[in-house]
Amino acid sequence: MIFSSKVNAIIEAEIQKMEESKRQYREAGRKASVLCYPLAIIGAVLTFFFSLGGFFYIIALLIFAIPFIIKNANKSKLAGQFKQNLLVPALAELKPDISYMPAMSIPQESFDSANLFPGPDRYRGEDLFEGLHGKTKFSFSEIHAEKKHKTKNNTRYSDIFKGLFLVADFNKHLKNETYVFTSGGGKWFSKFKRVRLENPEFEANFKVFSDNEIEARYILTPSMMERLIQLEKLFEAHLFVAFKGYNVYIALENKNNYFETNINLEITKQAVLDVVSEIDSCLGIIDELDLNTRIWTKD
Repeated sequence: MIFSSKVNAIIEAEIQKMEESKRQYREAGRKASVLCYPLAIIGAVLTFFFSLGGFFYIIALLIFAIPFIIKNANKSKLAGQFKQNLLVPALAELKPDISYMPAMSIPQESFDSANLFPGPDRYRGEDLFEGLHGKTKFSFSEIHAEKKHKTKNNTRYSDIFKGLFLVADFNKHLKNETYVFTSGGGKWFSKFKRVRLENPEFEANFKVFSDNEIEARYILTPSMMERLIQLEKLFEAHLFVAFKGYNVYIALENKNNYFETNINLEITKQAVLDVVSEIDSCLGIIDELDLNTRIWTKD
């Protein structure tokens, strides 16, 4: 992948700006550390000897935390600049059929309509990609969906799903609904009948539910089952798939943080291309599942 001279100049200029910003942020962090650490230690010692109470310990801890807060805030700024100022223009040239919106995600309505997970109480995401890959319309993003657990004394959240979520135009007209859950998944899901298939490896790795066993078998051909097995291995992630309406919904559950670069290292054009390659891997899901082959009268 090679950039045009115009985009190459934009990227090189932005890399220089980001490296200068990194230098300034490091210097600001160093100054904050020199100032805050001694103050926090002195405050903690005085609080101990004069029995000033827990409130002053909290103040000392907050002062101690200031350099870390500054460091994390500056890392977030740099990560945002990398996406907006480097990745966006790179994709505009290399992937003109794709729209990239770093701060947006798959809408919760789409996530909920897949019916792969219980409805979340807290939902957020980032890095939304939309466009056309071959004949297939798609959108995908990172998603973090959580369930709230409230007791008398506190409220906590647990993960329902965290990973990559993709919605794509399916290559068959579907009148019914079919769901594929990775082993251990779908414990909450009992709406439809369990469908047994003849592939032993697929049966060991997945559970299939559908309201129409005949259509489920049309969808989950021997080649499709093999593709799903390979897809789970390729991404090293738990795989959840819904075939319904005009779409296929694909959820790849893992703890990876996609579409990022290590801001602590030198920022280079290769770092941009590495993220573009990661995007290509996501588009490869469409190829892996052969969604561009139009059958069952779908154009």
